Amino acid sequence: MDIATSFNAEPPVLVEYIRMPDEIVSGRFNARGEEDPEGNLFITVKDTSFIWAVFTQTLMAGQRGDMIFSGVPGTFLVGSAFTEWDPAADEPYVGEGLFALISAERGEGMVRVVGRNAGSADLPAAVGIVVADDASYKPHR
Repeated sequence: MDIATSFNAEPPVLVEYIRMPDEIVSGRFNARGEEDPEGNLFITVKDTSFIWAVFTQTLMAGQRGDMIFSGVPGTFLVGSAFTEWDPAADEPYVGEGLFALISAERGEGMVRVVGRNAGSADLPAAVGIVVADDASYKPHR
């Protein structure tokens, strides 16, 4: 099942990949997990990691966006958001756009978040995830 809109974007899906840094620490990184003051990955760590990954291209009206994270520690439940992004302030933004979260999926070391720009304007977008640091649903042996 998918969220449908009357807008047709080309390409219909924008897929981006994020490799998490080897060590999850607060900072700004690029999609390869390297520290980068212009990067599109924002991490804040306080026993739990709060992570924003910004799409490098504007999400067009009607377009679906998939953000795929690798190197995410553990397998524990992940919280997620799919939202408009304010590039001037480098922070999430609630404006007139309509962003729909379709799914958030979790696997060993991996997270995939899928959403759609269900509004009528092409807008910057980002995915936010909240991850418990190196927590798994099963005990380590």
